[in-house]
Amino acid sequence: MIILRRYKKWLLRFVFYVIFGMAILGVLFYLFPLSGKRLNDYFSSMLSDSMDAKVEAKGVRLYLSRGLATINKIAIAPPDEEHQEILLRNIKITFPPKKIRSLDAGAIREIRLNCPMHIPLIWSNGRLDIDKRFDHLLGILSKLSAIKGDKRPASIPRIGVTLDAIPLYTASKKGKISGRPILSLRPIQLWFYDEPGMNTRMTMKGTIRTEVVGEMEGFMVFSPDKKPQRFVALFSHILMGNYTFPMKGIQMDVKNLRIESDTAISNRYLIFDSILDTDAVSLRLPGIAGAFREPSLRVETHGILDFVLGRLKLDPASIVIGDSFLNIRSETALHQDMPFNLTLEQTPISRLILERIKGLFLPPRMDMAIQRESLSLVLNAEGSLKNLQEIKIEGRVPFKNIAIRHQDFPLPLTELSGVFQINNTNASFTDVRGKFGDGNFQVSGKISGAPDISQPKSAELLWGADLSVGDIDLMLGHAGLPEELEISGWINTTGTLEMALPQNGVPASCKTFHALAEIRDCSFIHPILPEPLFISTGKMDMRPQLMELREVQGRLANASFKIDGLLTGEPRFWAQPNASLAVEGKGDIETVIPFLPDRLRLAALEGALKGRARGSINLKGPLLNPFEMIPSGEIALDDFSFNPGLSPKPIRLEEGAAVFQFAPGYLNLETLKAKYADMPFQLNGKMAGGKYTARLDGFFDLGKLLDVFPALKEDFSASGTIELGLEATFASANLRKAFYQMMQPDETRYGFRGEIQARGAGFAYVDMPAALKNINGTFLFTKHGLSFDNIKLDCGQSLNGIGSGKIDFNSVPPVVDFNVRLPKFFLEEWTLGWVSTKPNRRFITMQDIDFTSPTIEVRGDIMSDELVYQRLEGTDFHGKFLYNFFPHAPNKFIFEKASVNAYGGSLSGTGSLLFPTGPFTYGVKGEVKDLSLQPAITALRNEDEKFTGILTGTASLAGVARNPDTIRGEAEFDVRESRLIGNMIMEGLGKALNSTMFNDISFTRIQGEMKIRDGGAHFKDVHFTSPLMNLNASGSVDFNEQTDIICYLIFSRNTFMSFPILRQIRDVLETLGKYIFKYHITGTLKKPHIQAVPLSGDELIKRLPGF
Repeated sequence: MIILRRYKKWLLRFVFYVIFGMAILGVLFYLFPLSGKRLNDYFSSMLSDSMDAKVEAKGVRLYLSRGLATINKIAIAPPDEEHQEILLRNIKITFPPKKIRSLDAGAIREIRLNCPMHIPLIWSNGRLDIDKRFDHLLGILSKLSAIKGDKRPASIPRIGVTLDAIPLYTASKKGKISGRPILSLRPIQLWFYDEPGMNTRMTMKGTIRTEVVGEMEGFMVFSPDKKPQRFVALFSHILMGNYTFPMKGIQMDVKNLRIESDTAISNRYLIFDSILDTDAVSLRLPGIAGAFREPSLRVETHGILDFVLGRLKLDPASIVIGDSFLNIRSETALHQDMPFNLTLEQTPISRLILERIKGLFLPPRMDMAIQRESLSLVLNAEGSLKNLQEIKIEGRVPFKNIAIRHQDFPLPLTELSGVFQINNTNASFTDVRGKFGDGNFQVSGKISGAPDISQPKSAELLWGADLSVGDIDLMLGHAGLPEELEISGWINTTGTLEMALPQNGVPASCKTFHALAEIRDCSFIHPILPEPLFISTGKMDMRPQLMELREVQGRLANASFKIDGLLTGEPRFWAQPNASLAVEGKGDIETVIPFLPDRLRLAALEGALKGRARGSINLKGPLLNPFEMIPSGEIALDDFSFNPGLSPKPIRLEEGAAVFQFAPGYLNLETLKAKYADMPFQLNGKMAGGKYTARLDGFFDLGKLLDVFPALKEDFSASGTIELGLEATFASANLRKAFYQMMQPDETRYGFRGEIQARGAGFAYVDMPAALKNINGTFLFTKHGLSFDNIKLDCGQSLNGIGSGKIDFNSVPPVVDFNVRLPKFFLEEWTLGWVSTKPNRRFITMQDIDFTSPTIEVRGDIMSDELVYQRLEGTDFHGKFLYNFFPHAPNKFIFEKASVNAYGGSLSGTGSLLFPTGPFTYGVKGEVKDLSLQPAITALRNEDEKFTGILTGTASLAGVARNPDTIRGEAEFDVRESRLIGNMIMEGLGKALNSTMFNDISFTRIQGEMKIRDGGAHFKDVHFTSPLMNLNASGSVDFNEQTDIICYLIFSRNTFMSFPILRQIRDVLETLGKYIFKYHITGTLKKPHIQAVPLSGDELIKRLPGF
């Protein structure tokens, strides 16, 4: 028992020390690893066997207690010189400590390693490959994940690989890489899990670097037979731009991208279903403002990989954007150049995609209304993944029920339907139909490019349309047209257009253009038009350099027209169009009045131009400058009337037609026969070069002319008829232009000539006291003047005159010079009847008349066999006068010479008459020679005058006619052989002397002077000489025959002694030798009052020497 206890105690001690020792060893092996060359060689040998490659391990440390081996560096030698050594660092290998004695590759539970290298991936010719310098790395990892143990194949449950960087490059066809990488994963951690009872899977986590830095993580699940079953990856942010896409300007921004894929693998096929989701994606394309942005995007794919045939087929696949599903079908051969085909379909295109299309591709201010079923898409692509530059693309987009409207235009394009197609070299739209306002249109076109559609070279367009002219006008905003103009009607057009698009600085050009258009039922309404202007039909054939008009027919009110012709121009007919038009028309003249040049239009309106016309006109010249166009053709007036504007009586066409023929520099008016106020005339005209010649012939009733010209009737009276023949010429360098533009021509040279045949014509100006009547004869005229010879006329009461003369238009003022011979001239009516009917005239005085310019000057020479003035008569009258006509001042009539034989003697004189309003003013000087007083005074006073004698004398008088108080003047007279019988003054003196000798007394001489003023005649020392006595008289007699006269009577002795009443003073008077008496005569000439006046001594003495 004691021995048992002793062994028991020893055994406890032994166990204790063993446990304690093992604990000490465990601590030592935990803290202090095993290392050394032999250990390095061991691991190098083990890894070389597992990887079938030469592997050198350095820095191996083995922690027995931990079940951990660390390796500082592993270098895997390349298989050949083209490959690069693979370097791994900081490797950790975990294994169960209890299997330390049987340590081999199959005992490893976990490996962690770092690869401090950049392992490039290269995208070249449509294929992704690892850089050929490192392509042996895939085999190494594959062998590492399925290493062999000592007794059986084994899989390492967990392998963790940290790669420093995996950059992705693009390379040329020769495999050369350049520039920065498209994207890179740096760093990235990969974990491979192959634990018993679980599917093999791989996880990954790291950073993805594009043009931004984002996070990425994911995993992949493998089947028990190591085939991939599921793959999931998440990328926080990817931004790809110019370095990612070969075309400059493309940028794609993706956030929170999630990729899921399930696979099934058989001996022949790999079948997979994949889903790609993103929270936000935006795509910016070159040449398009703005970016294509979506808040979410989903791509679903079902694919089959045929290992035997080497083909990858995607069917179906779809891209989901909101409510949009874009279906995809594709097939790719995984050998040689990897040919493929791809089909994209969407029927219909979703509303969301439609809104994106509108936002991306519509110009500013353009609106589009699209229904979900409006569009569908089919896109086919064929090519090789190794040569994406030569992919063949064909796309087709049928569309319907689309409306487009620009905000600046009032009308949209609606009900658009058609097909848009695109391929590598051209884009086309076929049978595009739609509505524009009330009209319809159909368009097809194509844009072609070389070498592809991205470089367009030419464009083709074919169209057909039936449109409302009013809609077109509304769309163009009434451009260039009056606001009041309203347009309606229809135009049908078809055509083709082919253009070369701009290339390398060469502008676009039109290769071919041909359009046909037909207008119908067009109307134009404007206030200036009397009625709407209608164009019923018309055709236009348009090419780049010309437009042909054919049978453009229309009407305006009662006028119809037809237009044919051409518009031409370089480089296009619409740039600077030259017209060659043929216009035919007929209808009412009033219809075209609104379209005449301003001056001609006003004249036509004021003259109430009416009638009908017909004609054909050819027009050639610049369409945009109508006044430079050259017209030719013929216009005929079948019926017309025109009021010249001075009267309500119109000119009317009498018979036939007035035909105007014209051509460049030529205008001819065939005989126009018309009537004016029932007075016939005819007109001919011709313009050739710069000269126009016209001929007017007609018969005119002067009385009717005044009736139709009320303005003339106020100032003139006329009667009788005249026959007019007038030929006029006008010449000017720009006569044709002046004619068409109704403007004053430059440097006009004109001339005219003709004759007026007067037949019983009568004429008088309103201020004339008498009229010229019964004028018969011929008047010849030119532009220089008018002349007449031996015309017959009556001058008031002076009948049967013969006149000749001329009017000089070249003098300033114009001069009328004529002479008239009359059998008997009644002068009074031509002197006392002048009055003015213009009471508002401005008058001037006689002194101012010489400083005012007259508007006409008349020189006359009148001769008559007999002259009558009131009751005075004479013979052999000759008067020469000058008459100046002032339209706004008194007119002056000057007698340069007047002479007449009368009453046994002669009278002559000069003078002037001034004709203001009312009686005329006169100033005359005259001379009387050997005039027999008795018949002259008898005729003047209309009484039997008993005073006889022969008068010689002179006189100068001035005054206002019919106002004796205004007469001023003086006279000298000498009367011979006079006899006074029954003179009341003489008889009164006889009664004072108680003698009858004064009742019949004769004087051998009566001499004296007188002045006329203050309404009477004032005289002094008028001497009466007779054999019986002498009489000396001084005093005055006014025009009312009131007298105030002092007279002295001086008698001889014998005569004195015969006075019985004076005999008692005989002795006194005898001593003086003379017998003198003084009397004061007052009263009137017919009832004088005579009073004796005593003689003073001084007076007596003064008188005596005079006897």
